[in-house]
Amino acid sequence: IIFPTASAFAQSAGAHPAYCVTLIGAASFSAIFSASFHMYLLSSEYARKKWQQYVAISFFRYTLLLASFFPFLGNILYAFAVYRNSIALAVGGRLLIGLGSADIIHRQVITNCVPSVDIVPESARIVRSQFRGLAAGLWLGALLGTFDFDTALYIPSYGTSTIMAFLWLVNWIRLFVQFHEPNHHGRNIDESGQGYKDNSESHAGYQSSDSSDGPPVGTPESILYQSVSDTINDELKATYGAMSGVHINTEEHAKGSIDHREIKPAPSKESRQRRRSQGWKAVLRRFLKLVTCNTALPVTLVLVLFSRVVHEILFASCAMMVERYFDWSGNLAGLFLGCLSATIIPVNSYCRNWSRLYEERTLIKRSLWIVCVGLCIMINWATLFFLSSHVDKLLSESQHPYAAGHHPYDWIFGVYQYVIGISITTVSIFALEGTALSLMSKVSPTQQDHSFTDCGTVVTIVGLFGRIAGDVAVLMVSLSHRLINTDVVNSLVILLLGTCIAVRYLVKKHFFFLI
Repeated sequence: IIFPTASAFAQSAGAHPAYCVTLIGAASFSAIFSASFHMYLLSSEYARKKWQQYVAISFFRYTLLLASFFPFLGNILYAFAVYRNSIALAVGGRLLIGLGSADIIHRQVITNCVPSVDIVPESARIVRSQFRGLAAGLWLGALLGTFDFDTALYIPSYGTSTIMAFLWLVNWIRLFVQFHEPNHHGRNIDESGQGYKDNSESHAGYQSSDSSDGPPVGTPESILYQSVSDTINDELKATYGAMSGVHINTEEHAKGSIDHREIKPAPSKESRQRRRSQGWKAVLRRFLKLVTCNTALPVTLVLVLFSRVVHEILFASCAMMVERYFDWSGNLAGLFLGCLSATIIPVNSYCRNWSRLYEERTLIKRSLWIVCVGLCIMINWATLFFLSSHVDKLLSESQHPYAAGHHPYDWIFGVYQYVIGISITTVSIFALEGTALSLMSKVSPTQQDHSFTDCGTVVTIVGLFGRIAGDVAVLMVSLSHRLINTDVVNSLVILLLGTCIAVRYLVKKHFFFLI
C-alpha cells in the first residue's frame, strides 16, 4: 500500500524522491530481525518441549499477538510522521511495521493446528490471499490518493496509514478473542518419534495427494507446504522437518490414560543455558547443511533471490520513474502496479499446467530469455546513444542530474516502451519464481533434522535479503550524481540485464542437475 504514496510523501517532506525507497525497504530490513527472533523463539520452544507430551498452541497465540501489535504502532507513527512531514519518524514507523512479519510462525501454526490432509489446501489458500493482498494494497493506496476528500488534514499517505492501523487493530482483537487452542486432530508421533501419524478414521481412506484440493508436489505453492500422500511422515518432514513437539492422542488425553513413564524430566538450568548458547550455531549449521545438500537446491535459491530483486527494483522505482519521465501521479502508478500484481495467480496456474508438459528447467531457461527481452525493451536507447559518445565522462559529476528533460525517454514512444517492457518482465519474473519454487519442492531433501530449518524458512530469509538488495540498488542509483547514473532507467535495467545473463549462465552450467 505504500508504493503509490511513498514518492509523493518524500517530496512533500522536502526530501529527494529517491528516499521513498528507504520508506519501502525499511520494513524488509526490520523483517530480517523479526524472522531471526521468531527462529530463536521456535528453537527455544522446541528444545524446551522435548520432554513434554505436546507443544502448547498458546505459544503461537502470544507470538502472533506481539507480531500484530508492532504494525499497529508503526502505522500510527507513520501517519503522525506524514502529518508532521518527518522522514525520520516515517522510517521509524516502517521499521515497526516490518517487525510484524511472521511468515515463519504462520507455517508452524499450520503444522501444529491443521490436520495432515488439510495442510496443503489451507496453506495454498494463505498463499493466494497474500497475492490478493499485494494487488489490493496497491489499488487501495492509489484509490485513496485519487479521491479528493474535503478536509485540509487529509493526505493520501495519512489516510492509508490510518486505515492500515485500524485493520491491524481489528486483527489483533480477533487474535486475542478467537485464537483458541484447537483439538490436535488425533495426530501423535509414531513409534520412532520422527514424525506425525494421523489416527483419524476419516483419513483412513486417503491414499494419494491427487485427492487433495491443494496443489500436488512440484507446484509453486508446494515448496512451503507440500502435499500429503500415503507416505505422510516423509513428506511432512520434507516440508517442515522432524517434529520436535509431541502431540498426544486426544482420545487418550480425554480418558486420562497418559503413560507418565514416557515423560522425560526437565533439564537443569545449566543445561538449558548451554543449549541456548549453542542454538544459533546449530541453526546456522543446519541451514548450511540444507542449502549444500545437492547442486540443484542452491541454483533454485539463486533464482528465487534474482526474482525477488527484480520484482523489488521494478515496483519500488516505478512511481519515481513514471513521475520523472512521463509526469504520472503516484496514484496512476499504483493502479498500474496493481494490475500487474493481479497476474500472479493466473501465472502460477499456468506454470502448474506447463510443468506437466515441460520440465521445470526448460521453463526456467525460457523465462530467463523472456526477462532479457523485457529488460531490453525497457532500455532508454536515446540516452544510451548519447552516453556512448561521452564514454570518457561517464564517471564525472553531472551539473544538472535531475533537470527536467535532461534525459528524455526514447522520444514519443517512451510510455509504450516502458509499459510493455515492465509488463513482460514482471509476468516472466512471476513465472520464473513459481517454476523455481516448484523445482525446489522436488530437489529439497526428504529428511530434515529440525522442524523450522526447512526450505520454506530459507526462501523467506532469501526473499527478504533480495528485497533489501533491490531497494539499496534503487537508492544508490537514484542518489548518484555521476553522468552514468543520471538516467535511472538505464542504470537499473542494464544492471538487471547483466545479472540475468549471469543467472542464465549458472542455469546452463548446472542444467543437468536441475531435475
